[in-house]
Amino acid sequence: MATSLSKQFFSLFLAFALFVTSVLCSSYDITGRVTCEQLDRSKCAFAVSSNGLRCLLQKHVRGAELDEEVYTCRTSGLKATVMAGWVETGACIAACSLERETVGISSDSLLDRRFMGRLCSPECFLNCPNIVDLYFSVAAGEGAFLPNLCRANGFRREISEKISYASTPTAERNQINLSPTSAPQSNSHASESPSYGSHIDIVLARNW
Repeated sequence: MATSLSKQFFSLFLAFALFVTSVLCSSYDITGRVTCEQLDRSKCAFAVSSNGLRCLLQKHVRGAELDEEVYTCRTSGLKATVMAGWVETGACIAACSLERETVGISSDSLLDRRFMGRLCSPECFLNCPNIVDLYFSVAAGEGAFLPNLCRANGFRREISEKISYASTPTAERNQINLSPTSAPQSNSHASESPSYGSHIDIVLARNW
């Protein structure tokens, strides 16, 4: 009886281990590198490729009659400065009040006091450098300084002392091109039109 239970436990453990491994490995190519174009829609937003370029989730409507929504993950032209080869964790997605399947990157969120409260909270600001680096660049693209926005939203003084690194010229290295991105070429059987909404359009890298 004990032997049978042990075998069942081992089988369940092995199945779970294989499942976890498959989930983790699906974010990487065969060389172990993170490639934006190989990420699915649940992992694309806020990810950084192994080349250090940010991934951008796009939504297209394919076919005027079918009205089919198609999601694609693309490599942007925005360089991340704090890490590379990174798929954002669920803990930081929750701590910073983000959505895993966020399409594009919106500067409108900087006007949302509730969102800013989460972004500037110690749980997010001090533990999620990838997210902070991204929105530092988004704020810079709007001519704003993220630490000042945090202080304006009631950022606590003892925490603000720990973000003095933000005075480094990150904004100069991460200028966001506000020109619209070009839509992918449509095939002869379906028409595609990108749905961007109100957000900053990051120029896609030319290597795809």
